[in-house]
Amino acid sequence: MSPVQFDELLAMIEPIVTKVHLTREPLHPGLRLSLTLRYLASGDSMASLHYLYRVGKSTVPKIIAETTEALWQTLQPQVLPPPTLQTWIKIAENFENKWHFPNCVGAIDGKHVTAQCFKNTGSAFYNYKGTFSTVLMGVSDADLRFVYVSIGSAGRESDGGIFQNLDFGRCIETGTLPLPPPKTLPGTNICLPVVFVGDAAFPLLKNLLRPYSGTNLSPEKIIFNYRLSTARRLIENAFGVMSARWRIFRRSIVASLSTVDNIVKSCVVLHNWLRNAELNVLPAQRRYVPVGFVDVEDRYGNVEPGQWRNEEPSGALRGFASNTSRNCTNDAKRIREMYTDYFMKEGQVPWQWNKLPNYQREAYMQ
Repeated sequence: MSPVQFDELLAMIEPIVTKVHLTREPLHPGLRLSLTLRYLASGDSMASLHYLYRVGKSTVPKIIAETTEALWQTLQPQVLPPPTLQTWIKIAENFENKWHFPNCVGAIDGKHVTAQCFKNTGSAFYNYKGTFSTVLMGVSDADLRFVYVSIGSAGRESDGGIFQNLDFGRCIETGTLPLPPPKTLPGTNICLPVVFVGDAAFPLLKNLLRPYSGTNLSPEKIIFNYRLSTARRLIENAFGVMSARWRIFRRSIVASLSTVDNIVKSCVVLHNWLRNAELNVLPAQRRYVPVGFVDVEDRYGNVEPGQWRNEEPSGALRGFASNTSRNCTNDAKRIREMYTDYFMKEGQVPWQWNKLPNYQREAYMQ
């Protein structure tokens, strides 16, 4: 974040965090914002900030709780508004142009945000990894920006159950989400619905594609899984960049449940705000996501891991467990099979064949 961006952010939240001068002079809004950003970006404890900023021990958590809430209230309408029909259409165009996946309106994934055991919650937030956590589920566009997030689900819930209990998940399952109408795949007369792409933790639905499971897969399924992973990797990189830049996610957060939710919300909107700003400048001038910071795939299909993977410790955001459920409708299976057939024919890209063994690659490239 540049000094100019800090001043711009301060001007937006200053009316909310400014205190009335009664018996003694209140802390300056700039100090409140600086302390909060330091806490989010460094992962320092609140006790260390008490000494660093010479602020009372009980004052630091109040400042962080109030400022993170102000950041969410100010930035959310700008950088994370409710998606409209035009928003989904624009996202689908970007996925097709940049990642060769038509009719894709977002990559979906969820992460466990580790925290201390919240007061009076028992084992409700105790997850399968043996830690306490709250859940962040998000949908990313083709530029590593979040277009939808759900924050605050209990870590004890199963990953499939979390998805089904969300309004967003129920709308996808019932087909009531205001998505664009089905569209013809490029170069064909096949009309398919728009879809989200996710990993094996999510169910297979008409508007949600997951990879084929198993090891001994046919060439068609291998190619589909590769093309799906290319698009799905965007949400993985979005989470990776956020956890690398906002290092509060690198350790267990020590705060109340409401404050943890505000911390996660503020990091999401700050991520989108900084990402929006740098999309208007040349790649060499970007500071939040510089060149080489995210995964890059060359024309031969080889993936060069981004620098954020080297900075991510084992205690960072943890992904969902794989969902082994096989309950899906015939329509969902048919849609995935039609995408599989499209990627093998009209929608093929030259480098996808490198994912096949040599003896299979020669048969398909003849």
